[in-house]
Amino acid sequence: MAAWQVLHTHDGVDRKIVGCSRNVKGTPVKSARKILQGSAGAAVPMAGVYRYTFETSTTVSCARISKMDYANPLVFSGVRSVTTDGTFENLNLLPGWAIVMAEDAHPGDVFEIGIGCVLEADGMTWHRVLSFGPRLAGYRSASVELVAKNASGVPLSDCMVTATNAIRAQNLGDSTSPFLMFRQTGPLNPFADDDPNGASVSFGQYSLLGHPHKYADILVNGQPVDIHDVAANKLIPGGKELVCDGTTTYRFADGSKHQSGTFILAEQMGPALTATLHVSDGAESVRIHDGTGSVVSGPAGLILTQDGEDRGRISAGGTARFEVQIDPTERPAADLNARSFSLRVSGMDGETPVSVEHQGSFVLISGTGELNLRIDSVSRAYARPRYSEDPEVPGNYIEDDEGLYVEDEQNPGTFILATEDPNGGYYGNYADYLSANGITFSN
Repeated sequence: MAAWQVLHTHDGVDRKIVGCSRNVKGTPVKSARKILQGSAGAAVPMAGVYRYTFETSTTVSCARISKMDYANPLVFSGVRSVTTDGTFENLNLLPGWAIVMAEDAHPGDVFEIGIGCVLEADGMTWHRVLSFGPRLAGYRSASVELVAKNASGVPLSDCMVTATNAIRAQNLGDSTSPFLMFRQTGPLNPFADDDPNGASVSFGQYSLLGHPHKYADILVNGQPVDIHDVAANKLIPGGKELVCDGTTTYRFADGSKHQSGTFILAEQMGPALTATLHVSDGAESVRIHDGTGSVVSGPAGLILTQDGEDRGRISAGGTARFEVQIDPTERPAADLNARSFSLRVSGMDGETPVSVEHQGSFVLISGTGELNLRIDSVSRAYARPRYSEDPEVPGNYIEDDEGLYVEDEQNPGTFILATEDPNGGYYGNYADYLSANGITFSN
């Protein structure tokens, strides 16, 4: 069990936001579980809904199904091979998730995994919690109320929640190497990338006489960096002689660009293994408050206190509520979309830190995107009901607020894209669509 649980009250129930899965067509997924910190393939994926389709009986593609998940870099192109024997845990579809496929998975089967999301009571519709979607600079989002539950089994002190820039590690070997595990820990805020391509990580590797494991010198963009040995609590200048044993935990040194990035190196390290580190700039747009009117920036953090306890203290099994919203600051580097942030709840068990991380996301839009979003909000307020095609019954359409279809008024019972002109062609934009439906607007 995780030492902390972050919950969201929905349908009258406090529900975990770590993520869950659902079969959309067929029953291709037997189980999908979040990998515990320190286990093979442990990582934290960006919030959003990921839809996977079996293209063949052993390959799947990945897509986004809503603009709420626009520009999510973890949606891969092409297909990836999977094992469908009912027991094997596939680690290559979503960082940090082990997915077991049914033996009878068929081409055309579809499943989804929602991260930072919960399923509505009907089990068919996603309620996005930490995926905030398109946002405008200067326009604050609605607040999302969350609950931090101390699941460690012991009382914790110095409890707080912070939101920092998010580090994403992309292994360029396989899903578990060179980084067997990569997470963020502690309250420090890593420095956002200037280059959307991120930073390259390589290793000088060798064996030491009489030692059973390989050792590696870590290089970021070809340069040595200082590393902290977490268990030994010591600094390793230049990141030299890091042991590749699949258990030793390291962290980029405080004050470095990638501070708070915590990792374990795989035991099976080859000389050509490399990785890429990406640091998004979402933290400055996050606001956290406790519902009393006090609002703090994400990196500054908010002290969490259980009702009736001393400041910063939460008992075993106890909870503290807080709220998160996005208030985007303008950023020139559009290539860094989608923005992500690391929401971290932490506390101290004596001298031992206890923390959990979830990555949230949003997309900053500006220029014509701002106008389109304004018009879109008007169209959703006044337009005809939206529909989506029923994944279980092709050709049947069901009401869906996020749907792309409307009923063709000239041909009741048939459905067309919301931007499709029944007389032929498509409306050029939302303004034309609204005008054709008798709606006018002004800025």
